Amino acid sequence: MLRNILSVIAGLVVSFIVIVVGEGITHNMFPLPSNINMNDPESIKTFITTAPASFHLAILIIYALASLLGSFIASIITLTNKMSKAITVGGILMGLGIFNLVSLSHPVWAIVCGLFVFIPFAYLGGFVGIKISSKKK
Repeated sequence: MLRNILSVIAGLVVSFIVIVVGEGITHNMFPLPSNINMNDPESIKTFITTAPASFHLAILIIYALASLLGSFIASIITLTNKMSKAITVGGILMGLGIFNLVSLSHPVWAIVCGLFVFIPFAYLGGFVGIKISSKKK
């Protein structure tokens, strides 16, 4: 039981690390203009709504990679119901990711694509994790 819970937590921690590192790289590729006040949410929303499509695509790729790796880690660590732990990680990430996309006023196409990024990549990560962990036995 404890190992199952820890597997989901470990998957989420790995996912959050991937997101933080990935968004750091993305913000280096697409730096904020000097006139943006980080304490003013409206100025951040303005930047996001005017950002190029490649910025939003990079964010979606980061979310996909985070879901893939986090679900992979969860499925490797847990002993039972490996796919359900992988999908749990993807579902939690999807909830948080969609909240982020909506609250920061990303374009509608990015939000819709976000709905279809997390769970399929979580399934893929879980599938690969199951295959790898079954070969170890």
